[in-house]
Amino acid sequence: MTLEALVLDNGKRRKAIVSEGTGDTYEEMEYVNLKSYTKMSRAVHKELMEKHHSNLTEILKNSNASLLRCRAGNAYICSYCPAKYPDAADLKAHTLQEHDGEYHLGVAQRKGIAEYLAKLDITDLCCKLCNSNVETLECFKEHLSDVHGLHIFTDINNHILPFKFHGEELKCCICSAVFDKFKILLEHMHSHYRNYVCNFCGAGFVNRSGLFRHSSTHEKDDD
Repeated sequence: MTLEALVLDNGKRRKAIVSEGTGDTYEEMEYVNLKSYTKMSRAVHKELMEKHHSNLTEILKNSNASLLRCRAGNAYICSYCPAKYPDAADLKAHTLQEHDGEYHLGVAQRKGIAEYLAKLDITDLCCKLCNSNVETLECFKEHLSDVHGLHIFTDINNHILPFKFHGEELKCCICSAVFDKFKILLEHMHSHYRNYVCNFCGAGFVNRSGLFRHSSTHEKDDD
């Protein structure tokens, strides 16, 4: 059972049954109220967020990966300031130049584990420590641990979504599926990180907030 599961166990229960996924194995959990935590679970929540932030810090500090907050209208929004750029490459250049050393989630830092989701541009991912090019985010985390001896927590679910931008085409960097809009690509990425799984339809989600929003569609169907 992961730390996320412990938080679920201590949360307020609701009627819908869901599952938390860890690889190909799922443990049944009861759906929780995202705003309800017991005093005991707050300590677990704090430890969990510290591990997630530590992993993200190591990735940002030792690579050319950069965070993006979201895409609004026709522009990508900086995670640290109001700057926006139509081209993701320009946002990446801005972030690496203007926010060098800001190894955190920026404006999203205050969010808890229920909503925790880091969107990471890993286009042309390169290690700053040895200049090695690395193809995937998972391989880079292994590289930091195995080659450079840096500590990467592996007892937590992944809440970092990787993206690669090449020209105007929006393509999933995991399965190469192509999309017309970034919003649709973002929704698709949840299918690759099934940390929380709906037992009604089998849909997977990176965080509990995504599952919470999704569950309302089933509640409407029950009415």
